[in-house]
Amino acid sequence: MMQALARRVPAALKRLPLAVIMGGESIERDFSLRSGKHLESAYKLLGLNVFPLHYDSTLQVNLEAEGIKVCVLATHGVPGEDGKLQGYLESIGCFYSGASVAGSALAMNKCSAKTLLAAHGIKTPTWRWVDPQAPLEQTATCLAVELGFPLVLKPTFGGSSIGIRLVHDLIELRTALEELSMQHHHLFAEAYIAGREFTVSILEDHKGRAYPLPIMELEPKNLFYDYESKWSGTSMDYRVPATLEPFLEKKILEQTTLIHRVLMQRDHSRSDFILGKDGELYYLETNSIPGLTENSDLPAQASAAGMTFEEVALSILMGPYRRYGHVDR
Repeated sequence: MMQALARRVPAALKRLPLAVIMGGESIERDFSLRSGKHLESAYKLLGLNVFPLHYDSTLQVNLEAEGIKVCVLATHGVPGEDGKLQGYLESIGCFYSGASVAGSALAMNKCSAKTLLAAHGIKTPTWRWVDPQAPLEQTATCLAVELGFPLVLKPTFGGSSIGIRLVHDLIELRTALEELSMQHHHLFAEAYIAGREFTVSILEDHKGRAYPLPIMELEPKNLFYDYESKWSGTSMDYRVPATLEPFLEKKILEQTTLIHRVLMQRDHSRSDFILGKDGELYYLETNSIPGLTENSDLPAQASAAGMTFEEVALSILMGPYRRYGHVDR
């Protein structure tokens, strides 16, 4: 099977040095390293000339030393997923996997993404921006009146459910606002939606056309799909493909594909939803660089579609390789 897959690798790509960029200063650094090493192993199995590089002060020197122009990014969170790294790579003429500067920044800003997607008919839980300059007591009272309890307090920028707080009353809300505002300058709150949780990943074919992988239903052992659940693989169960009525499955897949396009994603993405007890489908967020560890959602969904992780890794790599091949060098 590996030999057959290796034959699908373009001959020119086999000769090309490529980098897997991982790490960085994000709070998600450890998981970035795990995703990066998983990708590195896959590319080595495919016989590619891969260099594992860290997102730090040595990055440009190492890229230049090896003559690398094609990179696969495994940098989760800020500043590896929000457009900063992407802009830097563009400035030095490197081609990278995942969304462009604009798409990365848009997906990372959950409030902007929700506002844009609402204009395209994508429903989200009712939410409110938290003004960092407003008095804490005033903010807490307004959120309680407008959203009710329970509600969820979230960082506007960030991923992996880091910093999320589910609060049940005004005292909890005041405490969460005070604590989180010291860690995250930008916050928002949204109404808590009880229901079934789903996540859907997108890959792109050899012509760059997006297609969804099988829907995964998440069954976290905690109250909601938190940071530990996402990365440890020990705090949640899942079902993939999810058991759904055909019309609902079609709706989720169509919305995921639309979200990928509207938020200007490339190569891969993953979007999360909740099916409320009211029967409505609510969009939560999109990750422009989904986790690619052994426990991550995208590889599990790809496996349900009959794909090996090496096929996933090659699919992601072909995005920047195609863009590299479309310019004069």
